[in-house]
Amino acid sequence: PHTHYDAQVAWDPLLTSSPWHGVTTVVMGNCGVGVAPVKPETRDILLHDLVNVEAIPYEVMQAGIDWQWESYGEYMDVLDRRGMGINVAGLVAFTPLRHYVMGEASFERTATEDEIANMQALLREAMAHGAFGFTTTTIRNHIGHEGRPLACRNASWEELAGLCHALRDVGRGSIEISLNSGGTRVINDEEMALLQMLSDESTRPITWLALFARPGEPHFHEQTIEKMGDLIYKAIPQVTPKPLITQGDLKNPFMFGPYQSWEKVFNRPVDEQMAFYRDPEFREAFLQDMKRTP
Repeated sequence: PHTHYDAQVAWDPLLTSSPWHGVTTVVMGNCGVGVAPVKPETRDILLHDLVNVEAIPYEVMQAGIDWQWESYGEYMDVLDRRGMGINVAGLVAFTPLRHYVMGEASFERTATEDEIANMQALLREAMAHGAFGFTTTTIRNHIGHEGRPLACRNASWEELAGLCHALRDVGRGSIEISLNSGGTRVINDEEMALLQMLSDESTRPITWLALFARPGEPHFHEQTIEKMGDLIYKAIPQVTPKPLITQGDLKNPFMFGPYQSWEKVFNRPVDEQMAFYRDPEFREAFLQDMKRTP
C-alpha cells in the first residue's frame, strides 16, 4: 500500500502499524516527499516538507533519524543493514532530488538542462541500488518548508520528461503522481495530458492519486473512468477500501495549504501561530482567499 514510512524506517524496522493488520509489503516515497538523497544543509527542509504534507511530528523525526546516508543508495544500504520486518519498496521522491541538485532555487524556478541531467544521473544511480521508480505531486495542499509550494510542484514538464527518460533507459520502474483533483473532482484535461506525457516519455507504468467514491454519489468515480478511456490501463488510479477521514489542527494547518494567507503560518512555533490566528488582518486575508478560491 501507499505509505510514508520514509523517516520511520530509521527507527522502527517493523514499520508499525502495517504488519498488525496483515500487511506484508509497503511502498514509500510517495507524493514527491522523502528523505534521500540529502545534503546536511537540506535535512531540516526535508523534515518540514514531511511535517507539512504528511503531518509527521518534527520532534519525532528529529529524534529518530540518525542521517547515516546522503545518496539514495546509502539510504537503501542503511535499511539493508538494519533489516526490515516486512517488504519495503522505495520510490525516489522528486522533491529531495530537486533540493539536492538545485538548493534554495528548487523553491523558486524550473531546472536548467544541466540540473536535469544531474537529476537523471541521481535517479539512475538510485535505480541501480534498488529504487522502484520516482514520485511527484501537483496537489495545491502539498506545501513545503516555510509554507512555500513543495519543490517538485515547481518542476517543468521537461524535468519530468528527463526523469521519465531515465526510467525508460534502465527499462524498469514506475511513476507515482498525486493529482490536484485528488479524487474529489473529476480528472481534468490538463491532468490527463500530464499522465499521457509521463506514460509516453517513460514507457513505464503510472499510478496516480486517486479514484474515490463520494458520499451520496455512488457513481461519481465512473465519470473519471469514462473520461480516461484507454489511458486508465497505462495510468492506473489508486483506490481505498474505506472512507478517508482527515484529522487536522492549527499547529499543522495542512488543510489550508492552498490559501496564500496561510503560507507564513507553516513551520512556526505555536506562540507565533497563535498570534497570527488572533490578528484581524490575517483573518481578513484568509476570508478574502476563501472567496477567491473555487
